[in-house]
Amino acid sequence: MMNDVTGKSATDHFRRARKRATLEDVVAHLTGKPADLLCYPDVREKLKVEGREARVLQEIPLAAIVGSVERCCDFTRSFLPRKPISQHRWTSVEMALTKWPPIEAYEIDHAYFVLDGHHRVSVARQRGISHIHAFITEVCTRVPLDAAVLDHFEASPETLWKRRSCYTGLTATTVPISEGITP
Repeated sequence: MMNDVTGKSATDHFRRARKRATLEDVVAHLTGKPADLLCYPDVREKLKVEGREARVLQEIPLAAIVGSVERCCDFTRSFLPRKPISQHRWTSVEMALTKWPPIEAYEIDHAYFVLDGHHRVSVARQRGISHIHAFITEVCTRVPLDAAVLDHFEASPETLWKRRSCYTGLTATTVPISEGITP
């Protein structure tokens, strides 16, 4: 891990991260696997958000950050920067070392969606940091967000309900899928 980051080295790190983002996008295209962050608005719609819990400060694993609230296309799924316009902000964050304020994120079943702090997450991941401080708002949903849902997120709401019914006995007829409160 670096102890002293100069403007030139931060710029070099950003350029390498951008190249890796391009490579990640090419590999995703060739394999058919998504390289995009999950978009919170899509997740919110498909999992039927029922409400939110109060915001709390905690340390979260960077590996559990899977999406974004508003910037789904700006970073790859591994939080590599896609756009050259991010260079100034990204290098400024890296040069600040780890003296960053906490990020803000929504949590659904131990998966996190960044509301504020995308560049901090990107730099932290590139530096090999495993956890980051975050103000977390827990989001309650009818359908759990588990690994199967993450892997096949393009599934229809009906498919998500079928998976849920295996565990809870709920079906789309016992709890209509069209109901839900969007935060």
